[in-house]
Amino acid sequence: MIVLICTAPPIFAQNGKMKKFMHLSSPEKCWVITHPFIASKALLISESVKKATQEEGVREELDNYVNGGKLDAFRHVFWMASLGLAFNPKKALKLGVAHEKGNKKDFSKRRKEEGVIPDQISGEMDLWNNQIGAGIAILHKDVSKEESRKLAIESIIKGKCKIIKRGSNGAFLSKDNKVIKDEEWIGEWINERCLVMSNYNN
Repeated sequence: MIVLICTAPPIFAQNGKMKKFMHLSSPEKCWVITHPFIASKALLISESVKKATQEEGVREELDNYVNGGKLDAFRHVFWMASLGLAFNPKKALKLGVAHEKGNKKDFSKRRKEEGVIPDQISGEMDLWNNQIGAGIAILHKDVSKEESRKLAIESIIKGKCKIIKRGSNGAFLSKDNKVIKDEEWIGEWINERCLVMSNYNN
């Protein structure tokens, strides 16, 4: 931890950013340390994507599920698209992988992300959707931020992304459509929750 503090990029010592750096997982801190010239921009983009996700949740064109839903998928697709367009899709994906490694550590420490303890299936979903977002940055190098946002939404509506299977009442379902009770998956790294494509109709 002392090494991480001493080697944090100088930009994170400014404007209260050191506090945000200290709240990152150790894999994310390592990404920041090894990408000192783009770390600050990555932080600003990440905060912008978080705001955009909140806006999409209000609009409800997708859904309002921040855990395992289309809104969750949007957050990751738009995050990777935005980062990839700003500097490099490969570097963006490495940050995405670092984030998921951090979630695995959060699980072991019972720390929550978006209100729940992470599990294996949510990590698989995020990594898939990260690839879709990076693909937008690769295929549409010159699009504006707003255009990339629309492309992220379009990728979800067209079923290119993955979400966690739910019933019409919002309850999580297993592969054989059995309702999964909260106590059957919360706090369990491996459970019966499963992925479906983002155009799945319950």
